[in-house]
Amino acid sequence: MNAFVGFVSLLYLCVVAPLVSCAFNPRVERVTGEYGVQIGAAVEWSDWNYSTRNIPNVFGFGPRAYVLFTVIPFTKDDLWVMSQLFPSMGAKKQTVILTPEPYEGLESVTDEVVQETVEILKGWEDRGVTFIVRFAHEMNGSWYPWCQKPTLFIEKFRLFAEALRAGTQYATMLWAPNLGPGYPYKNGKYEAKCSGENAPEDCVVLDTDGDGKLTAADDMFSPYWPGDDYVDWVGSSLYWWGTVYPWGENEMPSPQFFYDALVGNIKQETGEPVPDFYFTYSEEKNIAMIITETAALYNLCDKDPDTEACKVNIPDGLINPEFEFDIKSTWWDQVFSLEGSTSTREMFPNIRMISWFNVRKEEQEAGGNTIDWTTYADQDLKDAFLAQISLKTEDGKEYWITDKAKKTQSFGSRVDRVVERDGVLVGASVEWLSWNFSSKAIPNKIGYTPKSYSLYTYLPLTEFDKTTMQKIFSNLTGSPSIIITPQPFQGLKKVTADAIKDFVSTVRKYEKNGLTFIVRFAPEMNGSWFPWAQSPTEYIQAFRLISDALRSGTEYATMMWAPVVGLGYPYPAGQYAQQCDKGSTSRDCKLLDTNGDGEFTYLDDMYSPYWPGDLYVDWIGAALSWWGKAYPWGENEIPGDEYFYDSLLGGGAEETPSIYKTYSEEKDIAMVITETAAMFNLCDNDKKTEACVANIKEGWITPQHEFDIKSTWWKQVYSLDGFTSTRKAFPNIKMISWLEVRRTDAEVKNNTIDWTTYSTTNIKESFLKTLNRKSNDGVRYWITG
Repeated sequence: MNAFVGFVSLLYLCVVAPLVSCAFNPRVERVTGEYGVQIGAAVEWSDWNYSTRNIPNVFGFGPRAYVLFTVIPFTKDDLWVMSQLFPSMGAKKQTVILTPEPYEGLESVTDEVVQETVEILKGWEDRGVTFIVRFAHEMNGSWYPWCQKPTLFIEKFRLFAEALRAGTQYATMLWAPNLGPGYPYKNGKYEAKCSGENAPEDCVVLDTDGDGKLTAADDMFSPYWPGDDYVDWVGSSLYWWGTVYPWGENEMPSPQFFYDALVGNIKQETGEPVPDFYFTYSEEKNIAMIITETAALYNLCDKDPDTEACKVNIPDGLINPEFEFDIKSTWWDQVFSLEGSTSTREMFPNIRMISWFNVRKEEQEAGGNTIDWTTYADQDLKDAFLAQISLKTEDGKEYWITDKAKKTQSFGSRVDRVVERDGVLVGASVEWLSWNFSSKAIPNKIGYTPKSYSLYTYLPLTEFDKTTMQKIFSNLTGSPSIIITPQPFQGLKKVTADAIKDFVSTVRKYEKNGLTFIVRFAPEMNGSWFPWAQSPTEYIQAFRLISDALRSGTEYATMMWAPVVGLGYPYPAGQYAQQCDKGSTSRDCKLLDTNGDGEFTYLDDMYSPYWPGDLYVDWIGAALSWWGKAYPWGENEIPGDEYFYDSLLGGGAEETPSIYKTYSEEKDIAMVITETAAMFNLCDNDKKTEACVANIKEGWITPQHEFDIKSTWWKQVYSLDGFTSTRKAFPNIKMISWLEVRRTDAEVKNNTIDWTTYSTTNIKESFLKTLNRKSNDGVRYWITG
């Protein structure tokens, strides 16, 4: 038995055999569940930076499915969009209503194209994405190259259905004609010319009443039906555009319009009835139905107020939030209706998915004016929509199903490509000169293969930077991510368009060789020791420019925002401390004075003035090492209990904000500990410093004390179980890089600090044991190469 025959047999069992309880075929039931309607969304993906990350927060609910349009054959742009969206969708086990459009004509949908398409979908299916394929939708219209060609459409639909069922485990086919009146949509570019001697052969099929003509009297659906055995879902888009064409007037939806459109109570302009779509193709055939897009028109009349519609909307006061609320709520009351003789639940039980068109866009049908189709234009509208889809049936059941399940971690496709779902990548920050600009010897020396390496450069890039990158990247072992830190030591004004372009093109060059870059631009911008410090206006502008350039100019590179984490803000003794006299009116000083008291002090928020915005940041970063209990540093002290945990949560005497909760947890952005280690001062250069006098006196420069300091610290950093553990308390931390460096440091009078985990065999073996330890529930959480 081949896969297609087997599928049809299962379909027969589910629909016909009395002992089998499934209502639809098994692939469909996997999506629908036993009860209720899945709520999906159609969005303009460019408005969301090709990520689902912020959608649930803005909408107020998590869609169970998303609509995506592509062409077929897939273009490079299509594949890129998929690479951005599908990793996070797969992580959340979401459904995609994929709409491949054959703009090169149905002839272009060859066996080879279909097989290649199915193979691509199977690859994403293996990563968790479920596909509903809405192939060549609105094929009965007259506005697409595939329209009104029923013979070839049916052939290609069947070809796709058979390949999809043989080549995937879960994907399904959706047949989605145009539902509205107006058929056969005369004067459309692709209208079938069924009069005259050169009428195409399809006209015989299209002329369902046999009168020799293609008119409104002909059936608008049946010529295009591929056959019960090839269709898993039927569906259509169903909008409220208004009462009369041309569209654009802000009009209240007609009573029970949604119901009437589905059952054929709407007539053509000629008086001919529209067929009963729901009964004929869903109920009678027992096939699940999807409303693939729905919304109600609200015209802002912002582009061309001189259209006939806007000449009504503006004088009649039809452009205001109250009327927008009335239009949209009247429509969704019909679409998401539970009780009554025309309700969706009672009259259309086979409708199992409805996707709202949550888009604000210019519509040529409305004279190029912006139509706001969304449910979240203001808080009242958003709250009312959420209340509607939260209504329960009389017996207390939820019927409108949104994504209320326990959240599966996802941070957007570019970040998801790097992280592990349940684990933290272990990286290393090294002094590359000590390793002759090569990573080959590093894994053997330190005992583990890092999943990331750090690299510092200037911005603009220097020739030395580029030479260094060439040396390091040509000798990398494994497939590590690169945390690259471009530092504008000449000041933020030097971060010009040319400098950014050169940086991005360099990243793209090495990205093509398989490297993935995380860009930590101008870190510690809230400190006072770098030339880019405490200049929030210029910093944010530069950060956003680089973020935009990376997203448009690379495939995978991401942006990290990495302020100083720790006490002492605003660090007034630093060379680049912002001088804000009381009452200063400079833009930066106003931004820095977050509490509005006219001064820039420790009472002001140390993070928020520098925040570039959620849409520009992919990672939160923080360097967090143990330096000791009090400044000046240098004493070899055992780390304080829960210091790592306390530092990330903020608080303390200065009431520092929590970088983790505010910027990672609440914004759902992945976090990286870019550098961490515990200080061990060798006191080899200046033994007379106060710290070294204490270290020598107390016997704190010994291998055993070094072990105690470092192991106490890494047990906090790499903790698995317990309330304050990194795994339990900070699940958004997805990468931690140890500072594997031994170097002199001006902070301790140029004595050598050994930050490494491999200085002695005992330290090295103990650190590796910590990394390899599993949690109480058996998870290997610390991921090395």
